[in-house]
Amino acid sequence: MKHLTPRRSAMFGLGAVALASSLAAADPPPNGGPRHGPPQVAFDACANRTAGAACRVLTPFGELHGTCTTVPERGLACRPDGRAPGGGPPPRR
Repeated sequence: MKHLTPRRSAMFGLGAVALASSLAAADPPPNGGPRHGPPQVAFDACANRTAGAACRVLTPFGELHGTCTTVPERGLACRPDGRAPGGGPPPRR
């Protein structure tokens, strides 16, 4: 068995740090990560509607009722009733 020289030891240490940092960076953020706007189903629910019109979206969590709201540079999307403008997870049933 070969002994680690100071140079090999340093190379091994740097490699371990590089591997650990790349694995840490590859982990997704908790709860699926940040949202970047409403999902496509919210836009589909407001197709052919006007701002302020009632809408509904079927999700894995159930049916959400809302209002068509303008999303800058994207169009109208269904914003669920009773939700803060910042969004958040759907209500539990």
